[in-house]
Amino acid sequence: MTAITDERRMSPEDVADRWNLPVKAVREMLRRGELRGFKVREKWRIDPVEVARFEREGARR
Repeated sequence: MTAITDERRMSPEDVADRWNLPVKAVREMLRRGELRGFKVREKWRIDPVEVARFEREGARR
């Protein structure tokens, strides 16, 4: 796992690669509200700060 160094928004694909999960699993986490994100023109975006929070709290399964 690498550190998040820039402030760009992450896609579900970015998070899935980072966590070694299927993209579908990340999208389900977003839909359920386990991982906070927002949509831009029907595409999910996740703030890197949210990814760091999720990792820090050990919520990743």
